[in-house]
Amino acid sequence: MPSVAVRWVTSTCRRDETLSASSTHRTGGSSSTRRGWTSGRPRLRGRLGSDGGHAGRATVPALGHRPSRAGTADPVALEIDVLTLFPDMLDGPLSGSIPGRIREQGLAEIRVHDLRRWGLGKHRSVDDTPYGGGAGMVMRPEPVAAALDELRRPGSTTVLFDPAGERFSQAWAHDLAARSHLILVCPRYEGVDDRIRALVDVELSIGDYVLTGGELPALVVIDTVIRLLPGAIDAASTAEESFADGLLEYPQYTRPATFRGSKVPATLTGGDHGAVRRWRLREALRRTLERRPDLLAGRPLTGEESALLEELRSETEPGS
Repeated sequence: MPSVAVRWVTSTCRRDETLSASSTHRTGGSSSTRRGWTSGRPRLRGRLGSDGGHAGRATVPALGHRPSRAGTADPVALEIDVLTLFPDMLDGPLSGSIPGRIREQGLAEIRVHDLRRWGLGKHRSVDDTPYGGGAGMVMRPEPVAAALDELRRPGSTTVLFDPAGERFSQAWAHDLAARSHLILVCPRYEGVDDRIRALVDVELSIGDYVLTGGELPALVVIDTVIRLLPGAIDAASTAEESFADGLLEYPQYTRPATFRGSKVPATLTGGDHGAVRRWRLREALRRTLERRPDLLAGRPLTGEESALLEELRSETEPGS
């Protein structure tokens, strides 16, 4: 087990963790355009320089360049720094199950920082009231800028979680997993001073619903990304799951063969691997057509897939 797979970096400053309803980062209603946690095709925002990096920002990393793991010649697949006001929210979820094992294997190094370490004044202030009035508090730009100045290096990719960001997707997960160093900024309260947006490479959102801060989106992104790292889990698991090839996954079954009168499809128990492959493809197409037809729009189809879709659509036509 590597000596340092993950480090939790926090300042000694503690804070009251109680937020009033009026100070939460919210979404919904006519004023929700840039509040809450909303979420395309991976696209780093900003003007690209001639070297492929963002002009005025840290250079986006060349894929495949990795630092070595501590004490070994093996590379660390990914380094992640998280900026948050609540470091304890990330500890437990990243310590168990597959994320915990990935940490122990040294495939990812995750450092969680208390943003108040870069806070202003004796009380380490990180927020203030909004210009123009309104409820809640807004995160000031200086602490975030100071933290990024310290943590960012050539090859870093900085992510801000924000309702106006691009929708996080499996394609985004693959893109971020190929990077060498991520910095994730977790907003709180009513959001961030708009000038912070100029300091990051991309803004991401995980959905159109209300959360109190960016810590849960950070956990979603971290979990989705690190499981794609080479050696994290069985490669076949990520190749056949939902969204891997633009379709929802086919139905899965295990023992018993009959449960409360419901039987496992005979094709899966017949031993014909070709028939099993075709059944799984057909059922993946059926499930996607029924539940997420938007995924099929614009997706290139093989001849076999086109034929199977025609069969499935004919089954749903009146009188069929």
